[in-house]
Amino acid sequence: MLARPAGLYTVTTESPNVVTPGDELFFNLDRTTLDVGGESWNVEVCGVHSDGLDYWIQANLHGFVTYSVTFRTHELDVADIRKTLAEWLPSAPLLDHQDERVVSIATA
Repeated sequence: MLARPAGLYTVTTESPNVVTPGDELFFNLDRTTLDVGGESWNVEVCGVHSDGLDYWIQANLHGFVTYSVTFRTHELDVADIRKTLAEWLPSAPLLDHQDERVVSIATA
């Protein structure tokens, strides 16, 4: 058996068949609809990333305008995230209905 060179270590990774909490959130939130203030918004999840104890969620909210939203959360609870988005939308900057994309950031 060959000796392992100094400075090299074995890296173990999760099996590709393991479903992470971020995966679960993605599948349970993506392609859902939020009804807020008489408007419907289709949720498109672009990414769920972990950063220590926090998670960063990137999503597009498609309605009469499209918002690209990035926010931080401690919990990956779909109901809480939907509530956060629904509470944020009424205060989102609304520009002319002709605008195709408005980029804003919400932090939860």
